Amino acid sequence: MKNEHNDETLILDQVEDLQKRTRTAIKSGSDALTHSLVVEYEKLLSNAWIQSLFLLNEQLKYEFSLLQTESATIPSKSKDDPLAQLKWLDNSISKLEMLVKRLVPTDMKTESELHPRVLDASGKLFHDGHYTEAIFNAFKALEEYVREKSGIK
Repeated sequence: MKNEHNDETLILDQVEDLQKRTRTAIKSGSDALTHSLVVEYEKLLSNAWIQSLFLLNEQLKYEFSLLQTESATIPSKSKDDPLAQLKWLDNSISKLEMLVKRLVPTDMKTESELHPRVLDASGKLFHDGHYTEAIFNAFKALEEYVREKSGIK
């Protein structure tokens, strides 16, 4: 489910956009934006790393920290060759994209697969990131629905 309010999905969209612009710069041979692309990459990496801190997955946190350490070498890579810097940045963005994709939940049902009562009771909460409350409200709505259908009060 593509969730426009989900921080991880937003970061993934931004990483994919940065990747496209970096590859366009490589193809065109333009190095005018190299510095701004690097700065943008570092901001996205930092935001993604912050998101990873909320996870229980220690391996993913470790991989983000390695990528952050590696990003410190961008300015020293091929100082006289901006195109080489762009290629290195492209590679780093690809690594970031793979990590961010692991932050984004992929096994969630689409809204069309959920019962309308679940959506009514918890959809907005879920989209706003209030997962515990969304689950609780969904459970209550389904319990009420089952009671109605079974005639139990």
